[in-house]
Amino acid sequence: MGHCAGDDLGILVSPTATLEEAYLLARVAEGLGCSNIDHRLRQTDVSDQNSLPLHPWLGGALADLETCDAVLLVGANPRKEAPIIAHRLRKASLVGARVFAVNPIAYDFNFAVADQIAVKPSAMIAELAAVTAAALKIRGASAPAELQTVLNTAQITLRHQAIAQAMCASARGHVLLGLNAAMHPAASALRALASLLAETATLRLGVLSDGPNGAGAWLAGAVPHRAAAGAARVRAGLSAQAMLETPRKAYVLFGCEPEADFADSAKTQQALSAAQFVVGMGAFASASLREHAHILLPIAPFSETSGTFVNVEDRWQSFAGAVAPLGEARPGWKVLRVLGNLLDLSACEYQSTEAVRDELRSLVGEQRPSHARVSIEVNVPGANGGLERVGDVPLYAVDALVRRAPALQATADGADAAVRINAAEATRLGLNAKARVTQGAAEAVLPVVLDARVPDGAVWIASARPGSAQGNVSLGAAFGPVELKPA
Repeated sequence: MGHCAGDDLGILVSPTATLEEAYLLARVAEGLGCSNIDHRLRQTDVSDQNSLPLHPWLGGALADLETCDAVLLVGANPRKEAPIIAHRLRKASLVGARVFAVNPIAYDFNFAVADQIAVKPSAMIAELAAVTAAALKIRGASAPAELQTVLNTAQITLRHQAIAQAMCASARGHVLLGLNAAMHPAASALRALASLLAETATLRLGVLSDGPNGAGAWLAGAVPHRAAAGAARVRAGLSAQAMLETPRKAYVLFGCEPEADFADSAKTQQALSAAQFVVGMGAFASASLREHAHILLPIAPFSETSGTFVNVEDRWQSFAGAVAPLGEARPGWKVLRVLGNLLDLSACEYQSTEAVRDELRSLVGEQRPSHARVSIEVNVPGANGGLERVGDVPLYAVDALVRRAPALQATADGADAAVRINAAEATRLGLNAKARVTQGAAEAVLPVVLDARVPDGAVWIASARPGSAQGNVSLGAAFGPVELKPA
């Protein structure tokens, strides 16, 4: 790696990596002169990253969700993304809370929903803009300069007015951005609008993080623009998406699988194929890793090592390994500590995960995340006019462990990849039992399932799922243009 340090190197970290692993990996990156490190593997739009808080967070305590009287979900399916949050929202709804949603799919929730606007991904921005514009009118406020264009052209309907009225009348309201919002090609626009809505209607703003340590990875410095504890980097590196769009000569993959953990699995594997050197560090040697990695280092999954996760409540949760690592696998933090020693990093003689955790904790100090309004220029991409893919990640496909659990894969949430589309769109396209799916150079033939929850102009093809007669389906962007033809 020494010959491919700095700008030539890209370090891609799974959000399932422990806090200690992410911190040590960030230190190793610094030792190599590399700022190209990121755990946001499924996010494509990070243009507002400098305006975001210390780490993604809920906006308050988890228990506070039970006392909400109005909630707006944006690009969120908490029943599958964070079931404990869905449970809290259900408890709130049972005592009168009104829950609304702006989503790319009319998801089935386990709580009552007052209204759910389901539109194709590119149209979500206009829908949220209309709700925000309606709230500004209710409050008698004007649109900030950076959002004037999108807000002044918003088409406000009675549905938008009703949602805005409920949110403005709320005493304990909450706006929650989910993983679909984070994966959206214009995620920064959704964050800016949701942030303004929260400020205008006096609501809490919260986000769901991807993976058990998506929040902790920010604190650890596993992002290209901030070092540990939120310190600004002297020179910002490339995001995960940028590392793959402008391929590096070398990559380190920590706990992630190319075919399942990225926003665009086809683009990821193309970039890895062109690299001169790829190091894979993980608990499983998947077919894709075997194909692309020059070196595989077996490390224990989080269940076989001690460590810490930081959740969106800003709660640090430490744990011990349930069992000893299998075979020659070693805890990831120990492997990274040795790499730090080889790079002559100062004070890298840690004897336990507690020592690593405590060092980072002291760096963070009393800092807490906040949600000051995201104030950025929003450039909303135009709709392409064609079909758009909704490629969210099913509950039992989120990480390498659940993807290999036979009992979980036997459930409905473990179903093989399929083309889900509403009946009218299927008829228009002449689809029957199977469809040929094309995204750029990537192609797959998948069964067609008629699903009334899918809005016009959209097709629901989940990410990180296998086909019935092949390995994981490696299509293009999880949220992006897609073509369908009868097969």
